[in-house]
Amino acid sequence: MNRDSIRFSSLRLASICLAALATVCSSLTASEATVKQAPSILSWPSGDASLVTFIEEPNLLVTVVPQQAGIQSDEQLQEALKLAANAKCAQVKFFRPESGLLIFSCGKVAKQHDSCAQLSKLVPHVGTILPTFTEETSADHCPLIIGRDAYYQGRPLSPPLLRVRLSELSESEAIAGKPLYCGKDKLVGFLSNRTLDQEQQAHAICSSTVLKHITELSRFGRTGSVRLGVLFHDKTTTPEVLAISPDSPAAAAGLQPNDVIVSLGEKAITSLDQLTQELQFLTAGSEISLRVLRGVEKRTIAITPALRPEAAGAE
Repeated sequence: MNRDSIRFSSLRLASICLAALATVCSSLTASEATVKQAPSILSWPSGDASLVTFIEEPNLLVTVVPQQAGIQSDEQLQEALKLAANAKCAQVKFFRPESGLLIFSCGKVAKQHDSCAQLSKLVPHVGTILPTFTEETSADHCPLIIGRDAYYQGRPLSPPLLRVRLSELSESEAIAGKPLYCGKDKLVGFLSNRTLDQEQQAHAICSSTVLKHITELSRFGRTGSVRLGVLFHDKTTTPEVLAISPDSPAAAAGLQPNDVIVSLGEKAITSLDQLTQELQFLTAGSEISLRVLRGVEKRTIAITPALRPEAAGAE
């Protein structure tokens, strides 16, 4: 199977909260995880709802908290989940208030049917039409990728979010947490109902972001930003290495001061801002190749990002 994707199946839930889930497994890789899309609605105390996606291994659920729910902290989230009719047993693993992304464990799953597809690690390009998975829909009614926002209204978005034109989707179809598909076999994101200035537009969370978090939760029991141990020049837009931290992933990989990053994985890098955005999608413990310019030679360096210590500052 493609290393840039994970398997999942479409299913319906009879109930989310039936019993405690098994302990998160520690052997998850991007090519092994089985994911099952669960068109089950999670009802919030505010009266709003969101769709839930069940990841069979490592037994986690993914949804997007509706903006109208007014939840901006872990404390507010815990209280809301206690009041939610079908999530009283939820154990929060990760929550990002800015986008509403919520990953949690909560009960066994009863399914009605399966149909295979892939949760893609690749970000769809601008202009990609995203048809629905379960029914034929004309292009005029399908979501359309129109960009990727690293900033919105002067605020940085970490990680960047897809900008989606909803066209003529009804309110029920645009529910928070709705999976977005590129074709019928590749899930590329989860719709957020965060309101944008433009009508019929919304942000969506990249599936690669979700894959990063669930993989790190499986490997390390926690998830967050990664650390390379590289300090870049801050007076230029060129991604040139200024210094390397001792005992860091960059030091172990052999990265050196004055190296200029020209590609990350298969993506060409043209500026420090672009590199900073792409680093936010890296998964701790997953090796990736860096192409660097060292003097007049181009070299390929394999580097394995590490999770940033929980109390550490930026590096």
